[in-house]
Amino acid sequence: MFRVIACAVSILAGCAYEPPKPTVVTKTIVQTVNTSCPSEDEIRDIAIAASRDTYSKAPGGRRTCPCRRDTYEKGGVKLECGDQSAEAKTKWVLCRREQVSAALVAELKGKIPACRGKT
Repeated sequence: MFRVIACAVSILAGCAYEPPKPTVVTKTIVQTVNTSCPSEDEIRDIAIAASRDTYSKAPGGRRTCPCRRDTYEKGGVKLECGDQSAEAKTKWVLCRREQVSAALVAELKGKIPACRGKT
């Protein structure tokens, strides 16, 4: 009988026991990474990519010819955009490095933390 009571008490004690809740420790680590300032040609390439991307997303239908040297397909034949391109018609799409002004390069450089204070 004692064993039955002891068993019942230990079972009830086990059921009534609530284990402690686990403690979760989180830590945020902020690390400064040394980055170098991109070259002027790299900045020009970034500006060209951004300009072409902006053109392709502009409202007003299909945008497949931002630059003169780009190609499109018509009737299974690849054709160069040439005078049909936005570069030829409106000149607002940047397509070549020489089209990116020094002022724009300087402005973009000023927005990059690794370039601040460098000329």
